Amino acid sequence: MRHRRCYLVAFVLTVGGCTSQTDSSKGPNNQAAPAVGEKVTAGTPEPGMDKKPAAKPTVAEIRAKYEKYPCKVLGIIEPVEIKEVGYFKDGGSILWLLVDAKEKKYSLRTHQSPSAPFYYTNPPNDQGRFLDRGGEEEKELYGVWLRWMKKNIPNAEGFLAGKDPLPKTTFDAAGLALSFGALERRIVVGVEKVDYPN
Repeated sequence: MRHRRCYLVAFVLTVGGCTSQTDSSKGPNNQAAPAVGEKVTAGTPEPGMDKKPAAKPTVAEIRAKYEKYPCKVLGIIEPVEIKEVGYFKDGGSILWLLVDAKEKKYSLRTHQSPSAPFYYTNPPNDQGRFLDRGGEEEKELYGVWLRWMKKNIPNAEGFLAGKDPLPKTTFDAAGLALSFGALERRIVVGVEKVDYPN
């Protein structure tokens, strides 16, 4: 039986008088292939792909923002004077009674839990309503409380920084701290979408 030999035949295709030949020194799309040991770099990234996501603000930065927040919807004229801070009989709701610079009274039924509703009235009128969760009124109230604390609580910086567990005040310090913390969490977590430190 005869042994058949196989031969590798190179073909050159000629079209219209022009010769097309594959150059082994070039890569796809007829681009020059990298030499051995040459560093290969990726192509140009899509626009915006090289940008890192914006860092979330810190709680201190959020406080600085709301310290400048104007009070237009609630209409509280500052400076304000806190008249009373104390618990209601339900054991969870906390009263803040304040008077603004125009002698207008504001009764705020707050809570020690950030998930519970905040409610306010203008005494002697008992007809009140709930504050919209994360709405303008809560943002304004947060700003008013921050400004009041900075002016009237001797250890405000230490309390806000978590160094002092309670504010130094003649009012119910625990109630004040709990209701302020609840409102702050509603703003920091609910509005600004930032984790609140424990």
